[in-house]
Amino acid sequence: MDLTSYQTIFTITPADTTNIWCRGLVTFTGAGHESSGGNGAVHRAVQYFDVDNNTFTAGSVSVGDQSGTYFPDFQVIVSGNSFLVQVKSNGGSNRFDGVGHFEIFVPRTAGTATTWTIT
Repeated sequence: MDLTSYQTIFTITPADTTNIWCRGLVTFTGAGHESSGGNGAVHRAVQYFDVDNNTFTAGSVSVGDQSGTYFPDFQVIVSGNSFLVQVKSNGGSNRFDGVGHFEIFVPRTAGTATTWTIT
C-alpha cells in the first residue's frame, strides 16, 4: 500500500437491491511505516455491511488490536447500491507503505436469494 488518503480496494455489490436482508463482515490486518515518523500494525479490525430491504448501511464492529502510532486505517462505506472497502494512513495525508490482508464474509440473504460481485 502506498496510500495518502482513503483508497478503494474492493467494491461489494449485490445483484438484487430490494427484498433482501443480510449483514456481512470485512476483516483487515495490516502493518507498515508512515512517512511522518513511525511504524504500526493493526490486527483483525472488523467492519460490517448491511442491507435491510433496500436500505444500505455500513460501520465498525471492532478497531482490532493496534500497535505503534502509525497503523493503517480502514473503513467500509455505502456508495449507491454498493459497499466500498477502503484503506488509508491513519495520519491522513502522510504516505503509508506496508502490507494488508482482507477477509470478506459475504452473507446468504433472507428474502430474495441474491449473488454478490466483488471487484
